[in-house]
Amino acid sequence: MLWTLLLATPDTTLQGKVQEAIQQSTRRGMEELRASSEKKIVQEAVAIMDGINRLITVLQYGSLQDATALLDTLIRKADEVSKKYNLQKLPISVAVFLYLGVEDPDTAQKLVAEAKRYLKRNEIPAARDVLNLLRNEIVVSTVVVPTDVLKHSLALTKSLIERGQIKEAIDALNLMLASVETVETVFPKPIFDAYYLMATIDEVQKKDRKLALELLKVVKRKIRLAYVLGYIGKKEYGSLLKQVKEIERMIKSGKGTTERIASLRKEMEKSKGQVKGRK
Repeated sequence: MLWTLLLATPDTTLQGKVQEAIQQSTRRGMEELRASSEKKIVQEAVAIMDGINRLITVLQYGSLQDATALLDTLIRKADEVSKKYNLQKLPISVAVFLYLGVEDPDTAQKLVAEAKRYLKRNEIPAARDVLNLLRNEIVVSTVVVPTDVLKHSLALTKSLIERGQIKEAIDALNLMLASVETVETVFPKPIFDAYYLMATIDEVQKKDRKLALELLKVVKRKIRLAYVLGYIGKKEYGSLLKQVKEIERMIKSGKGTTERIASLRKEMEKSKGQVKGRK
C-alpha cells in the first residue's frame, strides 16, 4: 500500500513541474484543436449531405411527393447555412492526424545532413526513411464541398424533377457528391507546442518565476526544432527567438510580460497552420 501511495505522489521538483506544465499545455492545444474541428457548421453541413444521400434513395425507391418535400427542405437548409456562415466551401468531415518524429533539434540537424547525403547519392528509399523522421506536425484533413456547387446542384435537381427527369436528377446529385475535395491544414507541432506553452508561462510567471524560466528554455528548443525541420525560415526564427529572450530578461527582472507574450503568440499564430488543398 505504501508503494502505491508513493507512486501516486505528485512530482513537486522543478523538473516535475516543467513536465506537468508541458503536458497540460499540449492537452489544452489539442482540446482547442478538436473543438474547432467539431464546430456546429460541420454538423449542419453533414446533415445536408446525409439528406442528399437519402434523397437519392427516395428518388430511386420512394414516392415523388416525399422526394420533393425532402428536396425543398435541403434547399432551404443549404441556403440558411450559406447565409449563416458565408463560406465558399462547407466542411463535411474532419480528421486529425499526429506525426511525431524527432523531438531534439541537435538530432534533427544530424538527420537533415544524413538525408541530404542520401539524396546527393540518389539513394531515394534511404532518404525517404530519414525524411519521415523529420516530420513533427499535426495534420487536420477536412473534406469540403463548394457551397455554390451544392446550391446549384439542388436547384438543378428540383428543375429536373419538375420535368419528370428522375434519372437525370439522380445523376446531378451524384455528380455533386463527387465534387467534394480535401483540404489539409498542417500545424508544425514545435510551433504549436510553443504557442500554448507561452500561455502557460503567462499564467505562472508571477507565482513561480523559476518554472516560467525553465519553460522558456523549452520554448527556445521548440522554436529551434521548427527551424531545423524547415517549418519556419531563418528570419522568422531570429524574430521569435529574439522575443523569447526579451521575455526571459523581463521575467528575470520581475517585470510584467503579458503584453509581450500576447504579441509573441500572435506572431507564432502566423506559422501555426499552413493550408494545403488536394482533390
